[in-house]
Amino acid sequence: MRSDFYPFTHDESCRYFEFISKGSCKADRKIVIYSPVAANFNQYNLFLGHLLADGNLCDLTITNNGDMETIIATVIRTISLFLGKYPQRSVYFTGSTPARTRLYRVIISREFLEVTKYYEIYGVTKDNEEPFEPNKNYIGYIVKSKRTIK
Repeated sequence: MRSDFYPFTHDESCRYFEFISKGSCKADRKIVIYSPVAANFNQYNLFLGHLLADGNLCDLTITNNGDMETIIATVIRTISLFLGKYPQRSVYFTGSTPARTRLYRVIISREFLEVTKYYEIYGVTKDNEEPFEPNKNYIGYIVKSKRTIK
């Protein structure tokens, strides 16, 4: 994805990222967290959320800053850093709503040829995971690095 992305900070483990989504009227703190999936410790769940004023996180907030492409490009950069540090791991993500999951499918489909130079992309169905097919509905997605450990 060649879109502009927001500068971000991250912890040493590359599992916690923070950036500011900027709109014409407001700025919102966004958080990306990678946490292990209990059933598979080499697979990590990607959480993208909004940091609320009370310190809680919410993945349903709609900020309407008009910067969705920049936010997605920023999240893709965090995936790249995470998998760069941990190439043996995979990242699972889904939208917090069906509309967001469809949005992710559209973006992956659009960027598929570029992304698959570096990553394996899988679609998750109710029953299993399979190599990603553009325009097919999935309930989630898995990204794995093609980089091998020597």
